[in-house]
Amino acid sequence: MMIFSKVNRNPLFLRSVRLLSAIVLIIASGVSCAPKHYFLIQDKNTVLTEIASKNRQTCAYKGRISVIYTDTATDEDVRFRALLDKKCTDEFDMKILGAFSRVIYDITYRYGDVKAYEKGVESSEKIRLFMKNRGLDGLILGLRFPYALPDESYDMTLTENGYIFRKPYAEIEAGSDMMIRSIRLGEVAYEYGYSGASVSFIKVKNGAKTLEIGLQP
Repeated sequence: MMIFSKVNRNPLFLRSVRLLSAIVLIIASGVSCAPKHYFLIQDKNTVLTEIASKNRQTCAYKGRISVIYTDTATDEDVRFRALLDKKCTDEFDMKILGAFSRVIYDITYRYGDVKAYEKGVESSEKIRLFMKNRGLDGLILGLRFPYALPDESYDMTLTENGYIFRKPYAEIEAGSDMMIRSIRLGEVAYEYGYSGASVSFIKVKNGAKTLEIGLQP
């Protein structure tokens, strides 16, 4: 013998069930659409301290670099590999490499004074104008990573994957691991890539010009 349960057809009961179902659906929808910040630190001072600890600013660099310089306004595309020895002062030594890592240009920059040799032949003025017209000398001198760190003057916003700090004409983005991913100061934007805990490339964009430097310490 089959036994059937009795269906409650009370109108008040049915309205209560429908209301309860609607509330459950609204709550579920709100939970699924809300930003997932549960794994991020909420306290701004703690985040600032962690970012400062994880991103030690470095202004000196010695090692191999790969350079890609493009200018969409002129369709210029310059690529080369080099050995760079950059100080924290306005000076650097750079050897531009050719095939089989042979030195093509040997460049010394000291506080605006450029000495350069092309395969042993002096070509200082040629290299000075090449770098100046493209802003390469300033970009190399300004090579600092990260270029800026957030402080109390920035407003902090949590995203799904990290933090964004903003103030007039400035924006800094950091990932959930506290490593800085990008910086925008006025019209100049910096992007950073990482290999483990080390910076692997820096990309600087200023209008139509883009300079990407791959770092191989």
